Amino acid sequence: MEPALVVLVSAAVGAAIGYVTNVVAVWLLFHPRGKRCLLYGRLCVQGLVPSRYREIARRVAGLVEEYIASEGVWGRIRDGVEDAVREEIETAVKRIARKSGVLGLVAAPGLEALGARLASIVAPAVAEAAVKMVRRVEVGRLVEEELLRLGPEGVEEMFRGLAGRELRFVEISGALLGALVGLMQGLIYVFVLG
Repeated sequence: MEPALVVLVSAAVGAAIGYVTNVVAVWLLFHPRGKRCLLYGRLCVQGLVPSRYREIARRVAGLVEEYIASEGVWGRIRDGVEDAVREEIETAVKRIARKSGVLGLVAAPGLEALGARLASIVAPAVAEAAVKMVRRVEVGRLVEEELLRLGPEGVEEMFRGLAGRELRFVEISGALLGALVGLMQGLIYVFVLG
């Protein structure tokens, strides 16, 4: 066989092996969904996500809860609610002044000052109440329940939607690395052993 053909075939076989290996490895993250036992029950296999999706749901929920529990997040929620309440109060006061006709035009500066003062008192109180309400929601528990409701299939779909391109990159990388290894093997065969 021609040396160039040996190197080319070796690289192609390596690429095919690397690609198929990584495709199978990615598939094994999610499959088999149910436990499959081989060798008369001595060897049982199940995909990583289906076998541990309850733990994955618990850990993701814990991470979400931990993130949300940080003071920075609570501060942003508080600030956002406070800003929204302040805007609503000031907008409502301006709307009332406009609807009041001539009297509203005369009283507008005083009404706007009253609205700003009211907003400065009410908005922080409403924002603090909103933060307390959100803290009581137990977001982590809700996230965990939702992930458990989705089941392994839903978690797979979500994960593939999130990291589909990266999983595809892993598969293609297997082909590239396999081709490189095959190329090296072919060159060694041709130049060292040939």
